[in-house]
Amino acid sequence: MQNSNFAKRELAEDIFYGQVVINWARWFIVAAGIVLILWTAEEESLAVLGVIPVVAIMGINFYLHGRLLADRPANTALVAITSFLDLAVITTLVLVWSEQNGLASPFFILYYPVVLAFAFVMPPKISIPFTVVTVATYGAACILADPEMLNSVAYVKALVLRAITLGAMGGLAAYYWRTESGRPRLNVRTENASRDETTVA
Repeated sequence: MQNSNFAKRELAEDIFYGQVVINWARWFIVAAGIVLILWTAEEESLAVLGVIPVVAIMGINFYLHGRLLADRPANTALVAITSFLDLAVITTLVLVWSEQNGLASPFFILYYPVVLAFAFVMPPKISIPFTVVTVATYGAACILADPEMLNSVAYVKALVLRAITLGAMGGLAAYYWRTESGRPRLNVRTENASRDETTVA
């Protein structure tokens, strides 16, 4: 019972302090998104439309920063919901951005910081499914944007390579989370065992 309560407290602390990582990752997404939009937009009207999803991500981040400053940090559910919103916005850009959509879209790189930051903060039982959903969503978006890509070995190979690297990033961060979260519990158990031995002696 004591170990269970300690594990829950550790998880709450990880989310409390770790959500800053997700917030900063989101700011990098905003910066990279603006650069990509301005770089690839062929018309001013297209650039304006492209900025709208980025502004949505900024709004999410301002909201989370505001909660943090007001001592009302996001809980597990809110962190997950906002990360899925990030995923939805990025996928929208991958699907509909100009002629460079689907596999040709440069916005696929924005998936990486989302997956990495999420897996650093959330436990593997949540982050691994999120990584799988992200990879599957990107694959579906590419196929939906250009179904004919399945007839090209080169395109399929490129998609598989991106899926592997994206999945590997999420898996590596999840492994890091598991390694780091196990150390405090191990130390506490060792201290408790030493204290018990001292009491018996």
